[in-house]
Amino acid sequence: MAKKKRRSKKSAKSGILPLIASGLASTWRLIAKTLGSAVRLITRTPKDLDPEHHRDGVALFLFLLGLLSITGTWSQSESILSRNAYSLLYGATGSLAPILPLLFFFFAVRLFRAPDDKQGM
Repeated sequence: MAKKKRRSKKSAKSGILPLIASGLASTWRLIAKTLGSAVRLITRTPKDLDPEHHRDGVALFLFLLGLLSITGTWSQSESILSRNAYSLLYGATGSLAPILPLLFFFFAVRLFRAPDDKQGM
């Protein structure tokens, strides 16, 4: 019997882009877990919260949206970022835009503290 030649296939995970994506994802998780742990420590959340129920990545995203909305609504900066955030927020929500940072921060802290609490606070 003839032997089959083995072809060397490059795996889908080789290359620079998957490496960069993996590094960015690890950095995001590290920052989210650190901020989530700090919020849970400050707000004295019960320690029996299972780590699988943490929603720190989503909460970090809401926290960053809150910071971005502050630059667009409360600060009177003339940077490109703040002008675009202002246009987006006021175009989407109108006169409710100044309270959006507070809403983003509220829901971020809520997700950091008790992500599976269905009854509210």
